[in-house]
Amino acid sequence: MLNAFEITTEDVANVLVEMGHQEDSKNENLVKELHGDLNYEKITIAALRSNDLEIQTNYAYEVIMEQLKKIYKKKDLTKAYLKKGGICCLNPDCLSDDIEGGFIETDTGGAWQKITCNECGWTWTDVYKLSTVTNIEEV
Repeated sequence: MLNAFEITTEDVANVLVEMGHQEDSKNENLVKELHGDLNYEKITIAALRSNDLEIQTNYAYEVIMEQLKKIYKKKDLTKAYLKKGGICCLNPDCLSDDIEGGFIETDTGGAWQKITCNECGWTWTDVYKLSTVTNIEEV
C-alpha cells in the first residue's frame, strides 16, 4: 500500500509488480531512477486534496507509469543512436548530423564526452569503455 504523503523506492517496486513489471521491480537502478524522477509536489498535492486512498494510489500509479515510459523511451533512443554509430542527434524529431562533442574526460577504463546538437539544442553524454589494447611494444 502506498504511503499517502511520501513515495518510497519500495512503493515504486510494489507498483511495478502490481502492474506486471516483475523483472523491472528487481532492477534497483531502474527503481531508484523512477523514484528520483517522481514529481513529489504533484503526489503530495494529490494526497492532500483527497482523503480517498484509492484515488491517491491510482494517481501515484499514473505518475510512476509516465516516468517508466520516459525511461523506456530514453533506452530506445540510445539503442538507435548506438546502431547509427553516434553520428546524428538523439532527438527523434531532429536527427541532424550537426552535432559536436566537448572535451573528452577520462578515468580508469573509460571516458565520456558531452555532445550537443547544434540544430535543436539537445545534449547528452557519450560514454566510452576500454575494449582492447593494440600496438604493444616491449622494451
